[in-house]
Amino acid sequence: CKPLRKDSRFNAEAWVRIGEFHFDENQLGEAIAAYQRVLDIGDDKNPYYDEALYKLAWTYYRADRFIEGIKQFDNLVVYADKEFEKTGKHGSEMRPEAIQYLGISFAEDDWDGDTVPDAETGLQRIERFYQGRAKEKHVYEVYRRLAGIYFDTTKYDQAVGIYKLMLRRWPYRGENPEIQDKVILALERQRKFDVAIKEREEFTRLFGKGTEWERRNRNNPKALRKAREFDEQALIQAAVFHHKAGQDLKKRGVAMNDGALLQKAATEYALAAEAYKKYLARFPDTKNSYEIRYSYADCLFYSERFLAAAKAYAVVRDSNLDDRFRDDAAFAATKAYEEYINRQKAAGRITEPPLPDGKTSPGSVKAIKVPKVY
Repeated sequence: CKPLRKDSRFNAEAWVRIGEFHFDENQLGEAIAAYQRVLDIGDDKNPYYDEALYKLAWTYYRADRFIEGIKQFDNLVVYADKEFEKTGKHGSEMRPEAIQYLGISFAEDDWDGDTVPDAETGLQRIERFYQGRAKEKHVYEVYRRLAGIYFDTTKYDQAVGIYKLMLRRWPYRGENPEIQDKVILALERQRKFDVAIKEREEFTRLFGKGTEWERRNRNNPKALRKAREFDEQALIQAAVFHHKAGQDLKKRGVAMNDGALLQKAATEYALAAEAYKKYLARFPDTKNSYEIRYSYADCLFYSERFLAAAKAYAVVRDSNLDDRFRDDAAFAATKAYEEYINRQKAAGRITEPPLPDGKTSPGSVKAIKVPKVY
């Protein structure tokens, strides 16, 4: 098939239409040949170049020739990004679909057509294809799309593996708080709650106030706002998780008179207190802060940090935000001091003077300094 005029401005479109005809007839080899003719014309003054790239890639994909399809989808995205850099306009409207099909292609688990999943994983394939290209704009997007496909198809282990790799390789991307949240959701859906809560605690370290990620994204208000929302949620859920674990262990420990369980309960309460403390430092004035301060004081008390608990209860007692816990906090503040004193007396650090027996004459009584804790 040869054009009547070698340099006709209609040749590119004509080859596209020929390719479409063969594609619709499932004559994929002929379709590939026709679309390749469009690319051979070159991209200069060829308005069908990006369309031919996309359709060539799509034809390879439909023919189960995944690696060739991936190469052409990737070529389309690279072309679109270069055009955007030159003109400031979208290089191709098909760029989002190309990213989507790159992810789909890497996620296909049977490239050799034997109906059995291949030994090589999607992660191994994408790593091999994009080796040394991490700085290219679209590569992060393709990894994210692949992970998203695994997530949406409940292949959570594969999704988490890719998400964690992305966080290590591109640690300062503005979208990373959303990636970490996906990790947490994937773990929770697998009912791996202990691991998920560790990832929630990791959130503040990675994206919280004063982190390198926050500094590098200081001119990205949208990213900072999203990070703050996720951070607030991560901190409070971590605190609630440990708080509930402490309550459950304490209940069982008391019922069974088991000191080991009670010690584990104290450890969980300590973890909850630390999470509540971080939350209050980051978000001191939220609508839930009053209730959270009371929970913080409770966790300090049951983790046996009695002096700190007494002060935390006093903050709730004296708060003007609400009065729901005023009486309980006032009582608990006193009990916290009493419990501290009892522990100090039992350890021999405080000696309480004997009560007057009525035999000592008033003139011989000497003042004794009262310990501050009293």
